[in-house]
Amino acid sequence: MRITTQEEFEKLFSSGSMILNRLPIDPRKPPRFMQAYDFSRRGLDAMLKERVGPSGSLEFYREGVKSSLQAWKVYSSRQVRKLPAPVGVWAEAINKGRARVKVCERECRELNRLLDIEKAKEAAQTKAIHKHPTGTVKMKGGIAHSCDGRRLIVDSEGVAKFEDNGELLETYLDALKASNRAASMAKHAENAATEERVRIARKPLKT
Repeated sequence: MRITTQEEFEKLFSSGSMILNRLPIDPRKPPRFMQAYDFSRRGLDAMLKERVGPSGSLEFYREGVKSSLQAWKVYSSRQVRKLPAPVGVWAEAINKGRARVKVCERECRELNRLLDIEKAKEAAQTKAIHKHPTGTVKMKGGIAHSCDGRRLIVDSEGVAKFEDNGELLETYLDALKASNRAASMAKHAENAATEERVRIARKPLKT
């Protein structure tokens, strides 16, 4: 009986991974099955949580390897002559389990890499938004969804807060209006001072 190696199993599982083989999206064609997965930050978070943690698939695969090794250990202990290494179905089960662990670990690393990229994009976007706040509120389904690109959360009483820091939308808009009024007044004063300097400069000198 030929035993499938761990490397062969890894190659097989890697080729079927939607994460390690993400397909490019062509807007002119309908999405294929593997392109229908959510690779947004929320989707990446969800896929990572499915793999890590006490009930994640990574821990499940690792426990599977332990079970396969224990099964081999029991079988080997019952043999008259001790076997140097796993053989037959025991070896194949161990190879398969270890390959699943390796591929899942690679998927987790790739998900973390993609998450880092998304976080950097969001940070850059937030920084750009904060430079020029306008107080523009976008609605979704009749409910405030975001303001100046920052996501909002609306409670059961209809009070909107920013998801990133919990600040009330009303407080943010009031502060923005006050800031804009102060900036407008300062600009008006500056323009008035400039006009006065120009008027004085143009005033003919007395001889």
